[in-house]
Amino acid sequence: MWNDGMYLRITPGEDNVPISLLFDEHAEELSFLQIYLDQFRTFRDRLTVTPFMMTTNELRRSDRRGVTPQPLLYLAVKIMRIRIRDLLSIAFKT
Repeated sequence: MWNDGMYLRITPGEDNVPISLLFDEHAEELSFLQIYLDQFRTFRDRLTVTPFMMTTNELRRSDRRGVTPQPLLYLAVKIMRIRIRDLLSIAFKT
């Protein structure tokens, strides 16, 4: 017998919950493949890295050959969204 749920898959991400760009750790690396060359960033153990730290690191690099403004603007908007989310969560707690 034919079972649509078992044999028919129209979308590859079916039954998956979408992740917000704020909470996806690898969203930037997957968005800018020409810069990160399909490699995820690695950090030292026991080091908590914030998006603000990543942005300041990108801005302070001495090798500027592959730098385009799009990733820096992406990180700036991500920082603004995180700050707005934090402020809204504080406002709704009271």
